[in-house]
Amino acid sequence: MTKIILTEGFYTFANAKIATADITLTFPPRSLRIVGFNNNPAGWSVVPGTDKYNEGRVTIRGVGLNITADGRFASPRVEIMLSEFDDFDVKIESVTFGSRDCCIRPTFVDGGIQYEVCAQTLRQPKISGTQFSIAPISPNPFTGDHLKIDYSVGFDAETTIQIYNSNGDLVRTVFDGQQKEGKHSENVNVSDLASGAYSIIMISGPFEERQALIIVK
Repeated sequence: MTKIILTEGFYTFANAKIATADITLTFPPRSLRIVGFNNNPAGWSVVPGTDKYNEGRVTIRGVGLNITADGRFASPRVEIMLSEFDDFDVKIESVTFGSRDCCIRPTFVDGGIQYEVCAQTLRQPKISGTQFSIAPISPNPFTGDHLKIDYSVGFDAETTIQIYNSNGDLVRTVFDGQQKEGKHSENVNVSDLASGAYSIIMISGPFEERQALIIVK
């Protein structure tokens, strides 16, 4: 029988919020019948009207967030009739995950279907017309006490903006946390920083940029 392999990793199958799974099996007609499921998993059943054993096709369905709670699918119990066949092959014709089809990547490996999850919570980020950026510091060299940093975030994302001295030491954290999409400004007190070369580093979502800053007292 063709097998389904669910892979665990940084993004786990159990955490993909899959609430519906339909698996259609094909087999020689009149050779197999599903009579239950191992371990009596909640949410799994034969889809009514698809149990066409005379045609050699049946669909089983899992409903509810617990159907992959341990990272595995249910295992159906079957009755096998061999009166007309010396052997037979049960194949998986299709597997669908309802609204989560977009987040699962199937790969055919060693006679089985391996699924990898490409999203964990499927959070839809708010996308704006704003690009990730940090504006050039002006004036630079900077001679004042309060530095204004203008930057933009393309979508809601974890964001950090920090200032490092020429030795690589962190001297100021300008922002550290979840930032909403759009344009932002931060005013930073740099009156206690000595004259010298500094770096401003912004990391937000997929974006990272470093800017040189010269402070002159």
